[in-house]
Amino acid sequence: MGQWHAADEYDGQVREITFRSLCNSPMCPPDTAMTEYQHLVLLPEKKMLVFETVQQAHDVPFGSYFEVHCRWSLETNSESSCRIDIKVGAHFKKWCVMQSKIKAGAINEYKKEVELMLEVARSYIKSKTSGGETENAPSPNSITQE
Repeated sequence: MGQWHAADEYDGQVREITFRSLCNSPMCPPDTAMTEYQHLVLLPEKKMLVFETVQQAHDVPFGSYFEVHCRWSLETNSESSCRIDIKVGAHFKKWCVMQSKIKAGAINEYKKEVELMLEVARSYIKSKTSGGETENAPSPNSITQE
């Protein structure tokens, strides 16, 4: 896992991480090596945090043809709440015959991962709040496709 460092081209911090990810597509191996580039910026008024990722799969068919881009925007609503906007899309560097299937599969897999992360976050928040309720918790369908 790379260290966070100042970005040369724009505001914020960047890093590169590598990991292995499970694959659920019938055309793919059970897992694949991944490289993820991350960009994090806290806007000057400190009311919005933006976290962007670009993922490259290395061991899947047509893996060099596309990247999965994601942007998480967290905006403070009050002292005790925030709004989360998550966008995900597949960017193709080269055209391929499987483009629509790859795009749909990549986005659906990312949505499943994000839904799990949000459920864990909701559970954690619920355990830490006195009433046990999460105010304005994002719904599982709060992820949009770019």
